[in-house]
Amino acid sequence: MRFFNTEGPVNCQDHYCLPPLSRLDMEDVRALIGQKKYFLLHAPRQTGKTTCLLALADYLNQGGQYHAVYANIEGAQAWRENVEQGMATVVTNIALGARDLVGDQGAMPLAQRVLSTAAPGSELEVFLSDWCQQLDKPLVLMLDEVDALVGDTLISLLRQLRAGYPKRPDQFPQSLILCGVRDLRDYRIQSSSGKEAITGGSAFNIKADSLHLGDFDQRETAALLLEHTAETGQESQQNPAWYVQRDGRLDLTKLLAAFQQFFSEHSEAWLDGFNYPEAGPQLLMQAFLQRIVNGGGRVDREYGLGRRRTDLLVVWNTPAGVQRAVIELKLLRGSLEATLREGLAQTWEYADRCGAAEAHLVIFDRRPGRSWEERIWQRAERHNDLTIAVWGM
Repeated sequence: MRFFNTEGPVNCQDHYCLPPLSRLDMEDVRALIGQKKYFLLHAPRQTGKTTCLLALADYLNQGGQYHAVYANIEGAQAWRENVEQGMATVVTNIALGARDLVGDQGAMPLAQRVLSTAAPGSELEVFLSDWCQQLDKPLVLMLDEVDALVGDTLISLLRQLRAGYPKRPDQFPQSLILCGVRDLRDYRIQSSSGKEAITGGSAFNIKADSLHLGDFDQRETAALLLEHTAETGQESQQNPAWYVQRDGRLDLTKLLAAFQQFFSEHSEAWLDGFNYPEAGPQLLMQAFLQRIVNGGGRVDREYGLGRRRTDLLVVWNTPAGVQRAVIELKLLRGSLEATLREGLAQTWEYADRCGAAEAHLVIFDRRPGRSWEERIWQRAERHNDLTIAVWGM
């Protein structure tokens, strides 16, 4: 009998599962591979990244057009800043993936030969170049746990891939998928040799796209539970989160009211730990809203640098369609009336640009000497054609 699995990749023969490729936009993925693009797949832990990559490799290999190989390179993390040993682990793990998953018997001897002869810092580029020239089909390479690597080892990996990019598809992978928890643009890599911080986007500026794999939404969870019911006859009771309404929509009013209560009771202890006190309330709000992301939704952020504001776009899938709502976070400066007037205009503009039907404006009052009774309030304001819920904190 099959069972639910939360440890490692899912095997649909042993575990209850959704068709892994149904969780990817396969039309987009096929197009990126066909156009010889290098791109990213990022997602939180235990959302099915590895399962999807393994299924994609199998799908591509069965199609007969590509030689698709999956490799987990997390083991290179143990070498930290030792680039030579880290790259040796990366090359070896790729060769192991080729041998064990697709029966490529030539990859491991080639890897051993390259590692014994190639100059330090070029091992990966030389291996991939020589390997691609031996294959009779274009290579599609999927590297998992890339963001586990650190410092100069990660920089070397990205730069060797970038150096070989112009040689694709005959002498370098036609397409490359880098997979991890974070988007590459969020990488901030500390180079010990150069004593500087390098962003992932600058070290790997050949990236064409970043695909995001979200947590299971309500529809996917229901489909998964139905598999269990079909096999066992046991009905599964789903208890929606306290901030989800019966129709599947997010109750942002309930969420923000809960944060308002939390903020009044605990913010002082939390804000003392932030290096930048002015940014503390906004960061605390974003951390509180992480439960939306964990529940399968999305929270996009835009920062108004120098304007003491953060724009949040909440995206949530419901049975009736996609729910979009904006939350504008603003620090009170000057008078409340001036901050409110400016905030309402900014919230309306952001909602209009995002196509959101629901909007909230949160004003953090950090002025000294103000009691919580004075800071905590809520009311509705109308700006142009939109009703905006305003929260004082």
